[in-house]
Amino acid sequence: METVYAELPHTEDINSIITRIDPIIYGDHMYYGWKKVFYKTVDNPDAKSEKDKLIQVVDKSKPVEYDNITQQIIDTQNNGKLNAQSMLNNMNQQRFNSQIMLDNMNLQKMASQLMLEINQLKNGGNK
Repeated sequence: METVYAELPHTEDINSIITRIDPIIYGDHMYYGWKKVFYKTVDNPDAKSEKDKLIQVVDKSKPVEYDNITQQIIDTQNNGKLNAQSMLNNMNQQRFNSQIMLDNMNLQKMASQLMLEINQLKNGGNK
């Protein structure tokens, strides 16, 4: 198995951190990618001194960034999940439609039986 490493980008952004992620086995390659998480500075509600007044927390308003290959793998997996969910939804819809058709056929059968009974009553009952 060949080991491949994504090239780490050069960044001077002090409000982000780039880390290697767990390896992804893809075919006969073990791929080590990276992710970039953004941080923001906020007031520390538990500050015990002036030094602890500010802290950095993950900035949830900015999405995590991945190297191109890792992002493509994530997108492929997400598309597969979406396709599977879509197929499941279609199967459920088909089952629902089949039940409606069956119910409709039963209603038509009951209506036909009622019409037959009405005609028999008009003609003086069963003959």
